[in-house]
Amino acid sequence: MNEDIVWEGQKSIEFIVKEVADRGWSDIPLQADNFAELRVDRRFREAQTTELYEQYFLPERHEFEWQVLNEIVTTVISSSIAGFVVGAVAGGVVGNAAYDLLKKLCSDVASLFEEKLGARARERATSFRQLAADAEKIKGFFNQNQKARIEEIEQDTGINRERIYPLMKLAGLKHHRRDNPCYWEMP
Repeated sequence: MNEDIVWEGQKSIEFIVKEVADRGWSDIPLQADNFAELRVDRRFREAQTTELYEQYFLPERHEFEWQVLNEIVTTVISSSIAGFVVGAVAGGVVGNAAYDLLKKLCSDVASLFEEKLGARARERATSFRQLAADAEKIKGFFNQNQKARIEEIEQDTGINRERIYPLMKLAGLKHHRRDNPCYWEMP
């Protein structure tokens, strides 16, 4: 282990904590993580792209897949932001629109991969098709249920929770965490 790197990391951490101690912070109690707002932050958007990438793409990942997935995530989020501006927040429209756009873009990419990259890309296209199919299942679930616990979503859709979480975050759902039991709901 390189001691200089460790020392530098420790000093950076100490500086951050010291600055917080000097200036203080305030807690505003929230009942839920509102991913319609959080996903706009670049760090959250990158984390969502990473989660989707890890869950849906084969271990021999390629940079072009990451770039395409990142464009899809950015488009879904940007489209949803525009929806907020024109008043599309009512009645789950934002979540449904996000799932619809995700499904369309993933399906288009899969077809484009097969058309432009040939038979060799068929396996790569499968990841995008699976993303589209899972988005449709989760959308269908939330069309029938305004809110639910992860166990219910997992059982009803047949999708494992590791794949469900990034899709719900990308769609802008709320995750209520202070109450027991916690649950997810459409925005």
